[in-house]
Amino acid sequence: MCDSYHLLNHWRHDAGMRRLGVPQSPPPEGPAARLDCARSTWASIVRNAPLHALQIESRRWGFHRHYPGDDRAQPFKRELFIADATQVTQLPSFRAGFAWRRCLIPMSSWSERQDTDGRKALVEVSLPERPVFAVAGLYEISHDIRTGMSVDTFVVLTVTPEVFLRGARHSTPLVLEEEDYLPWLDDLEAARHLVRSKTKDGVGRTQAIKSRRAQLFG
Repeated sequence: MCDSYHLLNHWRHDAGMRRLGVPQSPPPEGPAARLDCARSTWASIVRNAPLHALQIESRRWGFHRHYPGDDRAQPFKRELFIADATQVTQLPSFRAGFAWRRCLIPMSSWSERQDTDGRKALVEVSLPERPVFAVAGLYEISHDIRTGMSVDTFVVLTVTPEVFLRGARHSTPLVLEEEDYLPWLDDLEAARHLVRSKTKDGVGRTQAIKSRRAQLFG
């Protein structure tokens, strides 16, 4: 996955989001969520709320991690923006989030790096039959690597490029079918099954995918 994705302004009113039961009003609190989302910026996620309801939250893209490193006085710090779907059940950085804090990240398109005739291209990828779709994500409260303050964050689950887009250089978001939205949120065993099934080569190629070259460089 590249560094950004886009979300239509009216995404909450999309038919799939309405069927899911997403609130039709933006959250009353928190930083404003962006529609053109880049790493380390605030974006909308959908997660479970009490009494079997759903809620929209504005969270910052990227888990924050502090690692001891060789110098305990200067620990190694980094932000994690994506999580390999094949490893989220094993890696300590994501294991608890996968078990307890799964979310949906609404998108309308994402940007992907591709190799084209020996040159690098930035390609915008969308699903023509689904103007708004959701990808699998995790959320948590991180400790900001710069300020030490608590911050609401999320990461995007990804799969190998071949699952959705041949020729891509990096991993792509794990796009969920509409019927998988609630199982992903509600059922840990169903979430495990989704990860196993969606990470097999060939899954997802039956979906209509539209790609538009946004930039050519290199």
